[in-house]
Amino acid sequence: MKFAVILAACFILSLPAWAADAPSKPICVQAQRNTDYNARPIGQHDVLIQNSVGDRRPLRLATTCIHIYPDSFVAVSSAFYCVGVGDQVSARTIDGQGESCRISKVTPFVPGSIQAPYK
Repeated sequence: MKFAVILAACFILSLPAWAADAPSKPICVQAQRNTDYNARPIGQHDVLIQNSVGDRRPLRLATTCIHIYPDSFVAVSSAFYCVGVGDQVSARTIDGQGESCRISKVTPFVPGSIQAPYK
């Protein structure tokens, strides 16, 4: 019985070490509906997007857009469950200027990497 207790204690104490070695799960932002996510411009060609509920780790989306204005409203539409390369992005200002383009690269967002007029 003592051996089982010692073995169980060793197992429980080693759990945090296993968790630290495990890679973090990939970020999946859902964009089937406009209520699934929050998105905003963070550069002339880049958008920050994150889930509106649940896992809120943000992604940086590089797009093929020519110029996204700092005051643009951004809409993303994903073809599958998670946002990915090739999905559609639409950026419009309140006066109607805007464009539709595609996602060219998806990376985790790095804090402090937002360009000056977009902060």
